[in-house]
Amino acid sequence: RKEQAVARQAAEKALTVATSEALQAALRQAKAVGLPGEELEALEEALRQALADEAERFGAVRAQLAEVLEPSTSLQRLEEAVVAAERAQLPSSDPHYQQARELLTQKREALRMLKSALNAQELKAALELSRQAGLAGSPEYAEAKTAYDRAKDAAKRTQHLEQTRRDLEEAVRLGKKEPLESAIRQARLLNMDGSEWLLKQAMAKLREAMVEHIQRLVKKVSLGLKEGTLDKKRLDDMEEAKEELVSARKVAKDVELSEADLEDLEKLRKKIHNIVEDLKGSIRVFCRVRPLSSKERGQGDSSVARQADPMTLEIQEKKQAVDGKKKVEKHMFHFDAVFAPGTQEAVFADCKELVQSALDGYNVTIFAYGQTGAGKTYTMTGEPGDEGIAPSTIDEIYRVMEVNKSRIDYTVHASITELYCNNFVDLLRKSSGKPQEVGVDIRWDKDAGEVVVEGLSEQLVSSPKELRALLAKGQDARRVAQTQMNHESSRSHLIMTIKVTAENKDTGECLRGKVVLVDLAGSERIKKSKPTPEQQAEAIEINKSLTALVDVIEALVQNQKERNASKQKIVPYRNHKLTQLLQDTLGGTAKALMFVNCSPADSNLAETLSALRYAARAKTITNAKAADYGQGDPDDTLARSRPLMARLRTTRSNEDLSRFKTFHEDDTGIRRSASAETIGTTASSDS
Repeated sequence: RKEQAVARQAAEKALTVATSEALQAALRQAKAVGLPGEELEALEEALRQALADEAERFGAVRAQLAEVLEPSTSLQRLEEAVVAAERAQLPSSDPHYQQARELLTQKREALRMLKSALNAQELKAALELSRQAGLAGSPEYAEAKTAYDRAKDAAKRTQHLEQTRRDLEEAVRLGKKEPLESAIRQARLLNMDGSEWLLKQAMAKLREAMVEHIQRLVKKVSLGLKEGTLDKKRLDDMEEAKEELVSARKVAKDVELSEADLEDLEKLRKKIHNIVEDLKGSIRVFCRVRPLSSKERGQGDSSVARQADPMTLEIQEKKQAVDGKKKVEKHMFHFDAVFAPGTQEAVFADCKELVQSALDGYNVTIFAYGQTGAGKTYTMTGEPGDEGIAPSTIDEIYRVMEVNKSRIDYTVHASITELYCNNFVDLLRKSSGKPQEVGVDIRWDKDAGEVVVEGLSEQLVSSPKELRALLAKGQDARRVAQTQMNHESSRSHLIMTIKVTAENKDTGECLRGKVVLVDLAGSERIKKSKPTPEQQAEAIEINKSLTALVDVIEALVQNQKERNASKQKIVPYRNHKLTQLLQDTLGGTAKALMFVNCSPADSNLAETLSALRYAARAKTITNAKAADYGQGDPDDTLARSRPLMARLRTTRSNEDLSRFKTFHEDDTGIRRSASAETIGTTASSDS
């Protein structure tokens, strides 16, 4: 009887979802436990209908996929078929879809290996995979095959070296970049002695050619930005230009060009990189849905979240119609990426570019938002062997620094603080064995150009191991408590700030950027989490700070839409210490990545929808400067200050300053009001 009850529950869920995959599984379970015939007939009828619906819906897509499953299919046709299947939301279990994705992955990997292989062993593996993937007729395959044939037979080494020398002589005679690169690559594959005169001459010629190539490339890209042939609002155009510049910089570093020769290229690369990140959004929003917990499964919760595609999350809300029948309302939320739940490596992959922005002198913030128990700390920190954003960011910072250490001196300082009940606590400084509260004064340091918390200690770190140790120390000291919604609920906001100073050894140029990693405390409904009196006071402060963060983001959204600077509102950073601390990392030229973490359980539906709607508002923020590049220097402080100057010149009426705002927490009955006098003072201080 118990097994039949479970089978009936599974059948009800399958009938609600109405997919062939779910119905087939439910039907198999129903037959196994011997449900009555009428129940089996209902499932079979629903399965027939689902199969018919899917055949009609996915027929054309499946036919297109079937046509491209041969290895000889071109990469372009295969990509088009897979994209069409993704847009049609074809189930991932579809065999044709699975085969097409596997073949596409195989072709891409083979092409990558062909381009990056540097020795005979790598070339052999790349050629074998390429033949299996149907790339034997490609130019990349032909070039790699030639290189492999020259390198594989040690007995013919002398002959190959002679041919390479002739290629080097011809390339030196022509003095052009492409033949020089090709001949030098062949020489390196054959391990030709770097001190050999002909190779040294070819390297010298390539340096000359690269100087000219870089000058032409910088001129072409700069002119394209100025005249509009490169669309500054089109992400594909900017990423293509960035790739050209990065590729040229890589070759230039290989031939050891001086920093003076690379100065214009590096400035333009940073500019284009910043445009690319701005086009992705001043605040990029990723959504991550954790799996159902064992507790939720035990109490009969079902999942209401479904990843519709890599950028869309569907939430299914069960409602009762006017006629008494149950219906399912679907809510669709679109983000920069959706992980359900995704691996830690996949989640971090899209964060790497922000690390480069910080080392280029920009401020970057990565923070996790969501209800308590939604997986924020796991996303930001992870577990041993399955590390999250913060440890991966630390490793990436030092990896990039290692690549550039021959030309740039780096200095790294770090601080870790928690914001607990509206008080900053320095987690790296202890008093009587406990973390020490620091001063309440948060100010703008004009000399350093950053927000400063008075009394907060910073430590100089020289390795990723040291920085990881500081992170672990801060996490161990953080306040947590058990509630009805989470057995280890964070009761404070954990904020780790990594400041990086980069000084060019040749030019003396000094850049300062920082990465701020924020694990926000979870929002919670007090009636549901049932906290102790002390925890209730903590929850009130947490909700106030998150409300202030909402206000700042909404003000940024409104100001983004209002092109008239005199009508833009003052962003209320001063409403809370959390937003004051993040003032230089939200808006302007700063980059921010927000993770909204969600629970899929139907018992948390209200909280999940609230978090997703909040994140969807943040997604609408874009950086106004993305549209203005090419009009002047992107680092021009005067240009950035003009909207504020225009606003200061505009006389604001008393009525504009008499705004009255009330915050209300339903669970606590607490109301917080800001008087017209306070608002006016804040406005003047911000100005």
